[in-house]
Amino acid sequence: MPGVDSLAIMPDVDVEGLIEACRRDVDAGDFTVMALLGDELGCDWAYTIGLHRNFGHPELLIVGLEAELGGIALELLGRRVAEGERFVPGQTLVLDGGLEFRASAVDPLFASCGDWFVLGREVMACWGQRWPSCLQMVWTEQPGDHGGVPVSGSLRQPLLFGV
Repeated sequence: MPGVDSLAIMPDVDVEGLIEACRRDVDAGDFTVMALLGDELGCDWAYTIGLHRNFGHPELLIVGLEAELGGIALELLGRRVAEGERFVPGQTLVLDGGLEFRASAVDPLFASCGDWFVLGREVMACWGQRWPSCLQMVWTEQPGDHGGVPVSGSLRQPLLFGV
């Protein structure tokens, strides 16, 4: 299978080429990670494409970490899914190095409209499919605080559940 690509979206990126590259990775039985840079009004975010189609698992989303770090974290978490691990809402996950996440189901409203998954929806449309269920991997903003439970939403880490 091809390697997992972390892709940072810039204004001069060939979007059609990007969609095609993602589609090829997913068609080959793998997954890819889309890492997007926020602007002065928004935060960076990253999400997987292909976990649902190839591994029967919800897609994963990280909001508010720098795009590169969020992309790397999703590559590691996605690889665990590809190897057979399953994540469920409420589950706490810790990556090597101590970065901690709590899985939360993304509200279908956020998955079906808006900018959060627009490129992923375009990739899934190549197969006539809608964007699938998704888990937001909520990270602890201040390690060691909150008894290991991630804090509630902030401007840096909007929460896409509980609408």
